[in-house]
Amino acid sequence: GLFYVGGFVDTAIIDTIRNSLIQGGLVLRGYAPVVVAGSNYTLVNAEYRFPILNIDRGPSTLPIFLNRITGNVFLDYGSAFDDLRGAEFKTGTGAEAWFDLILGYNLALTFRLGYARGLTSKGIDKPYFVAAVPY
Repeated sequence: GLFYVGGFVDTAIIDTIRNSLIQGGLVLRGYAPVVVAGSNYTLVNAEYRFPILNIDRGPSTLPIFLNRITGNVFLDYGSAFDDLRGAEFKTGTGAEAWFDLILGYNLALTFRLGYARGLTSKGIDKPYFVAAVPY
């Protein structure tokens, strides 16, 4: 199959929420989408997550609750390639704030607000927002 690595695709907020499960596994933060492509890929993500604030409250009686805010620092390293000997491996690093919410008493959502920097050729500085359903 054809694989690619690169950053998040910019979409409107409503499309991001609707397609929240699509952008995930092959994201190399700090690079444009599809920065390298090939029939194989290798991607390593190292992350350190830490608690910032446990809130577990909502406004008045509305069924919206902010459970916690956590921080995340990361290092991504990977490439997509046809032949490993010619692979252009890329490194990206950055930080994120994760906001864990409960909507309507049952729907768990995580909103991630982050900033990534690509450290090798074709790297970019990129703020981003991701909405996801935690697993």
